[in-house]
Amino acid sequence: MEKPEVLELVLEEVSLEAQRESLIEYQDKLDNARERSSQEGFTVEELKSLEAELEADMPPSFAQFLPADMQPAATPTRKSDYEAVAPNVSDIAPQAGMLQAVAFTPMN
Repeated sequence: MEKPEVLELVLEEVSLEAQRESLIEYQDKLDNARERSSQEGFTVEELKSLEAELEADMPPSFAQFLPADMQPAATPTRKSDYEAVAPNVSDIAPQAGMLQAVAFTPMN
């Protein structure tokens, strides 16, 4: 059986290798973004979309070295498919013949 110190070193090595791979992948994304943004006809909307994509994909091991004013948002910036299309319940209530939306009460 291995000593705990050896196991810790192996786990740290695996973690560092994973971080390295994520940094390499992110660098590839940055290189591609730089190339795309330098193309003629690149719009402001495309730039904003690209920035949001890069921020969402930024590995924590990279973000920790950014200045405070450049840190990625603490909350997710992308909505799930459900959130993006979910209707407001109060808008549906009249269509369902209800005077108001029913409030949900969790069971104890």
